[in-house]
Amino acid sequence: MGTKDDLLRVAKEEFLTKGYHDASLRQIAAKCGSTTGAIYGYFKDKDALFREIVEEDLQQLRTITNASTAKYMEIDNLREAFENFSNYSSFGKALIDEQMQFYKFFYEHKDVFTLLLFKAQGSSFENFLKDFIHEDAENTIRIYQKMKNMDEIDIYARRILELMVENSTMAAATIFKENDTFEDAKPYLEAMTIYYLGSFIAFIKFNKEEL
Repeated sequence: MGTKDDLLRVAKEEFLTKGYHDASLRQIAAKCGSTTGAIYGYFKDKDALFREIVEEDLQQLRTITNASTAKYMEIDNLREAFENFSNYSSFGKALIDEQMQFYKFFYEHKDVFTLLLFKAQGSSFENFLKDFIHEDAENTIRIYQKMKNMDEIDIYARRILELMVENSTMAAATIFKENDTFEDAKPYLEAMTIYYLGSFIAFIKFNKEEL
């Protein structure tokens, strides 16, 4: 009879191969030399099993993103720092390096984020990417408001920022899918980061009243 760790290992392989929707608890149990009853002894259902596999890394991701947002919200001269952004400035290098470390985290937990991004259909995590984009957009909007010294922003600025975050995140997800290692992906991710940072900085400087 398989142990809980055996079940989790085999279940991860099954979910990666077949996706959540088509993965079979019966097959997982059989590969562990166990029964579906034994699985239910550990987990309420297939979704709970999937959650056990991804939850720890997902919580760590949330901690990283929340800490990053909090750090930028505490910088007094944040707008000036961004407006003077250069790939070669100390702030620019730190910003790009932080983003690369963020992407590297995905590769360090590649199986889990492959599950969340591409294999979660039918599970309670099937909207992971959509939810992540929404949360990241809200954090970006908070930073933008701080830079512009605004309590609220108009619907047009909000939508542009949402689209920037959505497009950059979808591009990163595609790069993640197409490249097996972080070293392979890094040149694409660096170029993409510089491109979207430039777009964000240009938007900070933009004043539609000047048109």
